[in-house]
Amino acid sequence: MTNEELQSKTINWLRFPLIAMVVLAHTVTDDDTLREYVSLIDYKHLSGMDVSNLTRFLLSAVVPYVIVPCFFMFSGFLFFYKTKNVWNRNIYLGKIKSRIKTLLIPYLLWNIIPVALVALLAFMKFDGSLRSIMNELQEKGILKIFWNYYHEAFVSYPYNAPLWYVRDLIIVALCSPLVYYFVKYTKLLGTVILGILFFVGNARFPVVAFFFTFGAYFAVHGRNMIMELRKGRWIWLCSTVITLILSVYYTGSDKYIYPFILFNIFGCFVTINIASRLIERGYVTINRSSFLSRTGFFIYAAHGMILRTCIKLLNITFNSTGALILGVKFFLAPAVCVSVCVALYWIADKTVPKLLGILTGSR
Repeated sequence: MTNEELQSKTINWLRFPLIAMVVLAHTVTDDDTLREYVSLIDYKHLSGMDVSNLTRFLLSAVVPYVIVPCFFMFSGFLFFYKTKNVWNRNIYLGKIKSRIKTLLIPYLLWNIIPVALVALLAFMKFDGSLRSIMNELQEKGILKIFWNYYHEAFVSYPYNAPLWYVRDLIIVALCSPLVYYFVKYTKLLGTVILGILFFVGNARFPVVAFFFTFGAYFAVHGRNMIMELRKGRWIWLCSTVITLILSVYYTGSDKYIYPFILFNIFGCFVTINIASRLIERGYVTINRSSFLSRTGFFIYAAHGMILRTCIKLLNITFNSTGALILGVKFFLAPAVCVSVCVALYWIADKTVPKLLGILTGSR
């Protein structure tokens, strides 16, 4: 296997496990409460509930945050792949035209679909809730479902909240000439400066700006991302472990954000390294997982309402708040959700492949 093939297979294979982690991250709906519980843990006298809270916190509010850096890096790399020393108006327009199909159209549709489903369910109840939903849409503005329907601190989300990533990716794609010339002339130094801004800005500096540009750096300068990241693999691994521990230790403190940001960066590098090693040594067979890789975007876009339904049903079935039950529900809800999404994808692929292609951007 050549380094080029390894790079391609690593990016393709990681799509499904990273998307599964997205679903896992969205399973916990009480992040602030869970964070408070973890900040009060006495590690010398761990109880069963402490272990449960810590596990759910790590796997929902810390570890999965390497997902966004990974995807933005891949997106930046793939956008500029094979454009070394080649960039012009025709290439730019061609890539934007391609992204209309792969990003913009699916983005618009997957924000309309949940609105339509919520309205349909409200209509079927005959209890006046449809009028309430329509009033809310009118008050906020219909167009806001595609941009900033929800607000939280320094960020905003479209109606289908997880699609904020696609929204930001569309924006940075439109600004791609600036990214190209920035990395072409500033090289690694410019990317490092963006990383510093990301760190000192307490993550308010757009995450897409740093990681998309970092991925673009490898492509524009014709470097193999996998091989380059392997050069510091032991540094990345040790740094990931240290910043993970510090992120948990400082939970509930203002100091929490700094080790957490560094964990995002180093954890992303480690994730890519681990995946490439598994593929290189034959522990992962790409052919067997190619179908699951194709389901990634569908799961990402469709999992919101399905996951909420799974959580509600599990809460009704298991009404206990014991440590073991909380743990079971935490892992079972995303597992069921992903399984349902994969099944729906398979059915759509067999029955309405053209419609599925439109919804997923023919991924």
